Formats: sequence, structure tokens, C-alpha cells
Amino acid sequence: MVTIAQGSLSDRQEIERLIAEYHSSEGLTPIKEKITWAVDQQLQGQSPGLLLVAREKGAIVGVALVVYTPSAELGSLDGL
Repeated sequence: MVTIAQGSLSDRQEIERLIAEYHSSEGLTPIKEKITWAVDQQLQGQSPGLLLVAREKGAIVGVALVVYTPSAELGSLDGL
């Protein structure tokens, strides 16, 4: 059974490894410093978004890093 929960500091190394593997699978060169910074922002609550991990039998098998950034192109004009 797979469970989903927020990532924690103790998950950091595995989260960063999985993000780097994803970047590689997309033909990108993982940049450790940028990955660490993005993970830190979420784990320390310094950026609006979510960092979720999927676990199966205690092992992290997936990561979802969702970051909210206002956009002039995609933003909403609701209420204006």
C-alpha cells in the first residue's frame, strides 16, 4: 500500500536523490545546489507550496514538489 505525506527533514537526502533522477530522466543535468535550495524552501516553510512523498513499505518511491508562483501571464483577475 502506498501512503502520501508531507516530506520532512529526515527525508531530505532521498527527496533530493529522486528529484535529481527525475531531472536526468528528462535529459537535464541535475544541479545539486538548486535542488537543495528548492527542497530547503519547502521543508522550512519559506515558499508557498507542498513537498509530498509517497512511501511503500517505508521506502520513499515518489516525490511531488509543488510551488506556487504568481504569474502576470497566467494569473487571475478575479475580484479586479
